[in-house]
Amino acid sequence: MAGVIYITVTIQCKPNHVTSCLQEALKTRKATLQEDGCIEFLVTQSVEDPTKIFFHEANINQEAFELHQEQKYMREFGTRVEQVFANHVQFFMSREVGH
Repeated sequence: MAGVIYITVTIQCKPNHVTSCLQEALKTRKATLQEDGCIEFLVTQSVEDPTKIFFHEANINQEAFELHQEQKYMREFGTRVEQVFANHVQFFMSREVGH
């Protein structure tokens, strides 16, 4: 099935790593926005719990998302999130409905 792929990622940061995680997330955002397949990449932070950071991404298709995941900066960020920054990570992939 073709079409835009939406990604939502929730990162529950360790309290002492929130600032570092946000800095790394914003670097990742900047690099990702340069990708041909990237439509949108937002980094947001919970109002109720500032240790929760969210990525909201849109890619032109599944192939663009897979290419995004293969980028060196994404692999490095993923490793740092898992090993240093995060207590918990949730990942959701979706497609728009109703068109």
